[in-house]
Amino acid sequence: MEKSPRGEFKEIKLLFSAIERKANDILKTFDDFDYEKFKDLFYNKKQNNNSEVFIDFENRIADLDNNKQVSTSSLTRSAFNSFRQFAFDKYKIKTLFYNQITPEFLSYYDKWMIDNGNSFTSISMYVRVLRKLYNEAIEEGKISKEKYPFGKKKYIIPNEKNTKEKLDVEQLKLIFSYIPESMTTEDRSRDFWIFSFLANGLNMADIANLKFSNIKANMIEIYRQKTKNTSRGNIQKLNIVITPQMQEIIEKWKNPKQNSDNYVFEIINDEMDAKRKRATVKQFIKTTNKYMKRIAEKLNIEANLTTYIARHSFAHMAKIMGYSYEFIQESMGHSDLRTTKEYLGSFNKDTKVDFANSLENMVK
Repeated sequence: MEKSPRGEFKEIKLLFSAIERKANDILKTFDDFDYEKFKDLFYNKKQNNNSEVFIDFENRIADLDNNKQVSTSSLTRSAFNSFRQFAFDKYKIKTLFYNQITPEFLSYYDKWMIDNGNSFTSISMYVRVLRKLYNEAIEEGKISKEKYPFGKKKYIIPNEKNTKEKLDVEQLKLIFSYIPESMTTEDRSRDFWIFSFLANGLNMADIANLKFSNIKANMIEIYRQKTKNTSRGNIQKLNIVITPQMQEIIEKWKNPKQNSDNYVFEIINDEMDAKRKRATVKQFIKTTNKYMKRIAEKLNIEANLTTYIARHSFAHMAKIMGYSYEFIQESMGHSDLRTTKEYLGSFNKDTKVDFANSLENMVK
């Protein structure tokens, strides 16, 4: 234990230091010392690092990157960075084991996030990523299910309910009747906002990924980008009626190369990798929002006119037109239809055509 040991004594001292560091990292997570709990954490049954949360985070991110699931990878990476920073700020540790994730740990994380200016939405998203890893750790035998820290009388993941901003009929009529200078960025932004609204609130990522093979007669058949990488039972196929105005927008902005494998709109292309496509779609949304806000100012519309509002407004209009909650869920491609969806079945094409035409006529 001299200041500068040599040879095997140096190696022994380094080993002692590593053991002491591990013990201290575990002790820092305790409010009151518990020897049995300490022993459980210190003499972890898995000695091959399989029970280390941060290693599982890194492995999950690598898998998502390999599968080109860019958005999910980005969220997982953000959650990883958040928990890693919290563990260091709160406990001064760089290694986290599943046994250390307790209701108290998560409550402290909750408070730490709020104190650092984060929203309940961010907390919810990050903790859900962690919960998914924890559930998989239970399945793989890395941690006992008895130690599960989530649920009633334990840690409840926050569920912040936001009031969705939407437009009324008169505001929608103003946008539909507004005529920008032809073929400008403002013109394109308005057209794609209207296209999103008429296409059952289809989001911009789905519009950007729309291919000519998805168009069959007067219908768009597409799987949502958000759900295509989920389990087979949750994949949601959308059947969207192409209204006359939607067809005009397609003709106006469509890709001149109309092969079935080509994208309908020249927003992204297959020469881009997954990250480049995602960045391009984000910029497309940003530009659309920028010009729609300018249009809102010109029309004295006080709402924060974004692409999300097109989706929310579609749902709102469908509701006030008397269409059922189940019809709206199916039209928008929500995956949480549950029991209601199972016995109601799909709505027939005539119902969808009547609704699409009524929607377009109402805002003209």
